[in-house]
Amino acid sequence: MYEFSPRELRNALDEAGLTQAELADRMGISKASLSRVLRGQRSPGSKFIAALKAAFPEKPMESFFWRNEGKK
Repeated sequence: MYEFSPRELRNALDEAGLTQAELADRMGISKASLSRVLRGQRSPGSKFIAALKAAFPEKPMESFFWRNEGKK
């Protein structure tokens, strides 16, 4: 099973030189929602993933996920 990686989102944010507020604005979501995903307190839904793809069009979405071998 694949799971979203908040760490990879944080890395992309840092690489792009964006603040959480700037990324949240680009994605059309609240900073609080983005923060919850970054802290692993909330799993991103399909709308979040679509907004993430729009915010990072050059980055493959697979890079934001990791394979969890322990879950089925």
